[in-house]
Formats: sequence, structure tokens, C-alpha cells
Amino acid sequence: MRHIIKGFPANILAVASRSGARIAAFFSAIAKSAARVPAGAIKIPACLSAVCAVAVSVGLIMNSMICYAIYVGGEPVGSVDSVTQADAVIGGARRRLAEILGYEYAFKTVVSVLPDFGAAGSAPDELEHAILLSAGDVESAYALEIDGEVVGAADDSETLRLLLQGIRDKYSTGDTVSARFAESVSISRRYVGADIPRDADAIRAVIEPGGGRLTIRCLERSSAAEELPFATEYYEDDTVYVGEGGVVSEGKNGLALVTTERALINGKLVSESVTDRTVVTEPLPERVAVGAKERPPTASYGEYVWPSDGKISSYFGYRVTSVGSSNHQGVDIAGKLGQDIWASDGGEVIYAGNKYSGYGQIVQILHDNGDVTYYAHCSKLLVAQGERVARGQTIALMGRTGVASGVHCHFELRVDGAPVDPLNYVTP
Repeated sequence: MRHIIKGFPANILAVASRSGARIAAFFSAIAKSAARVPAGAIKIPACLSAVCAVAVSVGLIMNSMICYAIYVGGEPVGSVDSVTQADAVIGGARRRLAEILGYEYAFKTVVSVLPDFGAAGSAPDELEHAILLSAGDVESAYALEIDGEVVGAADDSETLRLLLQGIRDKYSTGDTVSARFAESVSISRRYVGADIPRDADAIRAVIEPGGGRLTIRCLERSSAAEELPFATEYYEDDTVYVGEGGVVSEGKNGLALVTTERALINGKLVSESVTDRTVVTEPLPERVAVGAKERPPTASYGEYVWPSDGKISSYFGYRVTSVGSSNHQGVDIAGKLGQDIWASDGGEVIYAGNKYSGYGQIVQILHDNGDVTYYAHCSKLLVAQGERVARGQTIALMGRTGVASGVHCHFELRVDGAPVDPLNYVTP
């Protein structure tokens, strides 16, 4: 410890103090002796008694007014009653500085103790505080501590609070429900080393999560709508042929509100879980009929095959011709006279004859799906009206009756009563 006592040595001051008291006692004794001198003897003048009284007073005043002032770097910081008290205060300040700074401390400026006259009125705590601040190595400020270590300081706590809040905000989103530091973080008024960062940017560089001292844990919670897929229910229907069936009632997806929580450390996802799923609307199942009825040979399949062998000599639609209609409503399949013509699909014969002049002898079959097929210009009909026929069954023989330029089968398909191009419906 570098502190010294300047002026009179303490033992000389003590002797002076005691001498003053003895002088006062001596003159007091003289005054008392003078009072006992017999009548007629020589008396001590009254002024001598006054001198004695003054000497007593001076001794008492000197004894009561001597104190010790403590100086740091030549500047007074307070006073105490004795050198012992001065040693205790200075030693306490040095130990406190070592505790704050983390190493054995030696004053960098002269700390001195000087005798002084006056009343010692400084409390030890106040003197220690004055010495700490005057030493120049520590400051009184608001300190930011992380796990007990001071990492920054400021003149007001709000500066540090806003700095921490800014870091939390950086890692927060609209879904964040909590953002906290994994470390123990506190702000308090205390002594800090003069080298502790005070600039906000410098402090942030030291503590920023990801590379600094802080680790920030965030919890996010969000809710979103989620479709609940419908199930498909199959059931046997004995009114539908085996191999057929279909959707009887369409399914409909339901809706659920799903709440998800996510845990993040320094902005990186570490876990995610669904914490709640509330069904808003239940899904409706789709019902599908599966045919259980045995199919009779004459039942329709809803698919068409070629009614005869041969080559297409005239296609569906507009055509340039001197015989027949220019708006051709079917296709012509050229072949040999008497060649077999088959039912393109199973169904009921709704007409077999030659009442249509242009078609010649014709067979019309109504299929189970409502479609109608025409087989015209036949040389001979092998079925009658009201008869049910099977797919591939021979129903007529090819010819050139009606308006025809050669032997062929005019094949026509009508859907909902309107002729369509058979090539879009016939399976090869």
C-alpha cells in the first residue's frame, strides 16, 4: 500500500498534546496555591491566574481538534480520528478494488494521510467510496452481468435494458410467445473496472448470440387450418352388374385447426410438436357401389367394338359425294355382300326394318346407358324388334340397300339423341 503521513510524526504530535495538558495543569496548580497564601504574603497577580486559565483551554482545544485527512493524488477525500482508522479505510479500499478488478491491486497514485485540525466527520463507507472513485481504475455505474461476470456498463439502466430488448426482438417473430436468455442476466448499480465496455455496439459485439456470451431460447406457437381427408366406403349393390359400380355420394374433406409449438436456440429450430388439434368440421366419407348382380350376356358394357370387318370408306362429318348426305352422321365400313354385322354392344333391338328410305334395311339397338347404335344398308336382318342381343352377336348381313354406292355397313352412334363420331367411342 502506498500511503504516507506527512507533517509531524504521530509520537511528536502525541507528546505535544500531552505537554499542553501538563502546562495547563501546572498553571492551574499555581492559581490554586495563590488562593491559599496567608494574609500579608506576596500574592500572584490576577493576570497570572488568567494566563493559567487560557493555558488550560488551549491544551483542551488542541487535544480535541487534531485529526487525520486522507488525500488521493493530492486531493483530500475525507478525514478520520486516528492513523489506525486511516489504515483500516485505505486497506479496505484496496481489498475492494482487488475484488472488483479480479487481481491484487496496488494504488497507481499516491494515497497520503496528513495531520489536520478540525472535526473528523467522514464515515468509513463514504471514505472508501471516495478512495475507490479517486483511484481512477473503477467507476460507479449500472453493470450488465452474465453469469456473474460484468460484460458492459452504462450511466443508466435503461440503456442496458434496451440493448437486451433489441437482441430479444431480433430473434422474435409474430409467432413468438417467449424469448429468454439461457444465462443468468442482471443489471445493477455497482463498481466496475474502468476498462469495461460502455459503448452499446461494443457491448453487443461481446454478448451477441451465436458468437458472444448470450444464448437466446425462443418458443413460437402458431395455428393453421389442416384438411382432414375423407375415407372411401365400398359396399355391394345387387342392382349393379359385377364389374360395374361407382361413386354414389362424393366425399368431402373435413377441417381442423392445428396448433404447433417450435423451440429455437439462437434462431435455429431444435424441436417442433403439435400441441393441439381441434376438429372444426368432420370429413364426409365417399360411398362407392360395387356391383354384385350377375351380368346377363345381353347386358351392355358401355364400351363399343367394331361391328364388322372391313375398311372405312367414308368418315363422320362433312363429305363431298354424289350419293347420300353430305353431312355424314356415321362411318361406312366397306366389305363383301353377305358379310356378318355384329352388335357393337349388348342391348335391346328397338327397330329392325326398312322404314327409313335412305338407310335401307337397318337395325337399331338401345343400350343400357341410353346410347343407340345404327347398322344400315343391310342385305338381310337376323333379329327382330324387342329382342335383346349380346355384344358381338351377328344381327345382320352386309349389303347395299337404301341409298348406297357400294356394299358397306353404315355404323352410327347417337349419344343423348345426337350423332357423334364413332371413332371416339369404339375400342379397337
